[in-house]
Amino acid sequence: MDKVNIREKYEKDLNVLWKKWIKSPFHDQDAEAIVKRGYAISKNVQKNTPLLFIGINPAFRKHDTLKLDDNKPGNKFFCLDDYKEDRYFKILFDIAEKTGLQPSYLDLLCIRATKQEIAEKFLMDKDAEPFIQAQFGIFQNIIEEAKPRIISVNNALARALLLNKYKKKTVKQAAIFDFEELTVPESIKAPYIRACTIRNPPTLAGAPVFFTGMLSGRWSKTKNAVDVEKLIAYIKFVKEKQD
Repeated sequence: MDKVNIREKYEKDLNVLWKKWIKSPFHDQDAEAIVKRGYAISKNVQKNTPLLFIGINPAFRKHDTLKLDDNKPGNKFFCLDDYKEDRYFKILFDIAEKTGLQPSYLDLLCIRATKQEIAEKFLMDKDAEPFIQAQFGIFQNIIEEAKPRIISVNNALARALLLNKYKKKTVKQAAIFDFEELTVPESIKAPYIRACTIRNPPTLAGAPVFFTGMLSGRWSKTKNAVDVEKLIAYIKFVKEKQD
């Protein structure tokens, strides 16, 4: 199985980026502490991956290791298959199983924070713009090389950034993607799912993308949570067209 080896290709770039920014002042003390945790990113992504899930950034949980030496943060490359029972990833594996597609996963950012509000602090800090843009650039390089056949963006902030709809940010658009609407049958249409195809860059042209927010089944009380079965119907619809 041919893969984009993210560790091999981008570890040096990420180390240089973090070494620079771990010593840089931020307006917000929380942001400074987050950088000192180091970065986290998928170890690899399958090329021509049948189904790529996109999130905003890796969580940082109580059991995660952290080296307190500022020059040696707790950087982490993780394998998706190691998280089949994880509360966040389990529902993604369920979707992959029900659609018969092998999944891959990639976050838009590499900062390690569980609360989305932390990521937003970076987005609204002008001094952090080069730091965030560098991560966006790595994300775009990976996804263009991976050439996913179907993409599902399952985070409201990632959705807003990729669609250039996030109004509070001071940074530029997350990635240089141009989308056009994808028509789906009325029988499977669902609120809070936006169906598109990529128009640009040419390397990804025609790839279907489904933008959702939080998926039901993780935390069922989340307002506007997307029904997982509806998302599965969207994925199956484009899968059948591709086959």
